Order: sequence, then C-alpha cells, then structure tokens
Amino acid sequence: MRFLAIIAAVSAAAGSALAASSGDCASGTSPHCCKSVDNGTETHSSGLLGLLDLGEITDLIGQGCAPLLDLASCALVPACCSENTQGLPSSTMSAPILASHPTLQVTPEPLTPESFSPFGTAISCPIPRDVASIPPLHTLSTQNPAPVVANQSTALKYSPVSPLLDHYAGSCASGKPSEARMSMFVCFPRKLRAVKSSQNANHAAEIFDVRILERHPFTTQTFIPLDLSSQSYAGWSEEPLFLVIVAPTRKGETATATDAEGRSVTIRDPPDLQNLRAFIARGGQAVTYGAGTWHAPMVVLGKRRVEFVVVQFLNGVDDEDCQLAAFGEGITVTLGRRAENSAKL
Repeated sequence: MRFLAIIAAVSAAAGSALAASSGDCASGTSPHCCKSVDNGTETHSSGLLGLLDLGEITDLIGQGCAPLLDLASCALVPACCSENTQGLPSSTMSAPILASHPTLQVTPEPLTPESFSPFGTAISCPIPRDVASIPPLHTLSTQNPAPVVANQSTALKYSPVSPLLDHYAGSCASGKPSEARMSMFVCFPRKLRAVKSSQNANHAAEIFDVRILERHPFTTQTFIPLDLSSQSYAGWSEEPLFLVIVAPTRKGETATATDAEGRSVTIRDPPDLQNLRAFIARGGQAVTYGAGTWHAPMVVLGKRRVEFVVVQFLNGVDDEDCQLAAFGEGITVTLGRRAENSAKL
C-alpha cells in the first residue's frame, strides 16, 4: 500500500488573495498547491472524508495538495496548509464515488465453504482440532479434496485447497505480464460505531460502516492470518475476529460515479450493493476472493492487530491490479454487542 498526504487543513479560503512567499503563511502552516479547497461539505470532499475517522471538521479542506517553496508558483489553488495532513492509500483517494447506493443493514454470518462459495473459497482444516494422529484414510475418502499421506507418514496433504488464478494474459488491456506475489498486510482493529437500541437504552449495537469496495479483475487473492487462534480466547485474552465483506458483480452493466477531479466517470461491472454480504472469520480460516469479486479491504475486529500473508498475481498497472468503488453512508454491518457476538460464534 502506498501512502500519500493528500488531504490537509487549509488556513485560507480558495480564491482569496494569498501571499506569494512562504514567509507570509502563518506559523504552523506552509505553502501548498491544491487541486481544490472547500469546507468539507461539498459532495466529493464529504465522500472522501467519510472514508476517514476524523470526527467533526471545522477547517477548510484541501485535496491533492503538494508543498511549494513559493505560493506564486501554484497554477491551481494556492493555500497555507497545516502539517496535520492525513495519510490515505493513494488508491483509496482515486476511488470513484458512486452516484447512488442503497441503504442496507447486513448481519454477518459465519464463514463456511458453502456460504462463501459464490464469492470464492473459505479454507479451513476439515478434521477436528483435537485429532492428534492420522485417521485411517478410508474414513477421509469423502473429503474434497481427499488427503494423501506425506512427510514420512506424519502428515496429511490436501491439495488443491484453493484456486490460484492468473487471467492477465490475453485479457488485460496493457498486455503487461503478471507475476506471482506474496505480501504481508498488517491489519489494525477497525473503529466501530455504537448505536443505542430502541428497545433498551442500556444496550448499544456495534456497527461497521462500509464505504468502499475493491476487486482484482484478473487474479484471485488469498488472505492467510498469522498468530491468530481458532479459539475465542488465547489465555485470558479474547482473540480478534476478521470480517469478510463481499458483493456480487453486476456483469455487463455500468454505474455512474465521480472521480477525484469531480468528473463523471463510468464503472463497468459495478458491485451489486443491494446483495452485499458479510462473514465472520477467525483463526484457523483463510479466504480466497475469486477473480473479479468485489470485497471490502480487510476488517479486523478486536483489541489487537492481525497479520495476513496475501497471495495473488499482479502486473503493476494500477487499474488492472485493483479497481475501486466508494460510496456514501447507508450500508452497515451490524455486529451486535461484542460479548454476545463472540458467544454465538
């Protein structure tokens, strides 16, 4: 993930007469050249700010701001910006914002191979955790795939457990070849929003707001968690969970969106947000998103981070490796109270 400082608090309104030297910016600010400046209530700014957890914004907001030595050299919108710029993945900031989206409340379901099959593959060991020696193979013959004995009869090998697909050749517009890539994503716990129950003022549901989806049109992508127990507790500490959010693709259709410059753009094969689903997973499970499957960036729930080894193909062309679609408020995953949620799963 590449990070770029692209949203900044601005100390002067766009279009006002700004001084032509850095010495004329107030203390704590420095000259920048921005693509746009507004109060955060404009459609595009509000959509982008919704992807951040910044609370109430009272300053002007500059977008696409780059530092300058001299304000007079800016051909766009000169501004004096504070140093509290916010870092976001550059891909997030280039995400087109859909012109319309449904209002939807989703309740997550447990991640199982059967429930997740329309979107990819859920991976887990098919034999119970407490089995400490190899069972007779004839008792495992109905498993798919059926295992074979390996490692001097000290292991069972299941293969394949998930597809590893590369559709770049002959399909991507650039013609640039792809390569297999293993990466590590260090995913920190997401902040949840508390919503009080209408039936009981002492109870509050935890809500995750879904604001962006992505897809990898020419490759599968597998997330394998590290250092995460399949049990609810490790010692006295509650183990994190991870939330897998996916949506079908409206194949052959288009959707209207707005890009970072406020221009109208078309998203081909957009996500079917009306049928978005969410799955709860824990240690002992991995997940493969099918090629072209719309999904949210990984969501970790709990008190500590989770590392994932990620396996996919890529060719280094942004729009061919990853396509994005952002949208406004209204699509939420209701998790319930965390203690109740953990007890049920």
